[in-house]
Amino acid sequence: MLNKLLSIFFVLSSTLSLAQMIEAESIPHRFEIDKSLEYEGESESKPFKIVQPKLLIRNIIEKELTSWYGKEGYKLEGSPEFDLEVSKKVKKIQPRIIQEVGLEMFEHNIPDWYFVQGSLQFEISLSGFKPFMISIPLAEVESFKNHFDKLNFSQQQFAYNEEDEFVVTYLHIYNPDNGKKYIFYNTQDESVKAPTFSISFNDIDR
Repeated sequence: MLNKLLSIFFVLSSTLSLAQMIEAESIPHRFEIDKSLEYEGESESKPFKIVQPKLLIRNIIEKELTSWYGKEGYKLEGSPEFDLEVSKKVKKIQPRIIQEVGLEMFEHNIPDWYFVQGSLQFEISLSGFKPFMISIPLAEVESFKNHFDKLNFSQQQFAYNEEDEFVVTYLHIYNPDNGKKYIFYNTQDESVKAPTFSISFNDIDR
């Protein structure tokens, strides 16, 4: 027998507030994605679908929550600890999932640069990422420009902001032309906040 819909909405602020249960009339069994975050269209050759990074992140979160619920979370169903435990799970797994999706996007991106005259800084941009600035010594600027497509990026770390952009928080850049390594380190970006997700918990037949 199908049970009634149970909706749980999580508002993940910078402190990742506790999950708020809006309606709790049945036993939750499965998290579901908000399909409105997907875009569908048609090209001249075939239909296509674009999935926002935010949806990818949330999709993985929901799958992991569903797995947890099936293994042990159901034991807490109906108790005051249930929504608290779900919130703790989201808080724990969200940074790892953001990192995984961000790295996948970064590795399939082609970085571009803009040299800010007079500052010896390069603004590096990638699709879906907030641009970031890195300072290069004057003597190494030309080599950095001329060999930009050969630079090696490694040890990337990412956050995600409320504008649905990945934010690079740490990065190593190696220039094989002159053997120089540059380290980008950013912990002061005020745009980095936990994204807001609306996650549904639906019942299905047991």
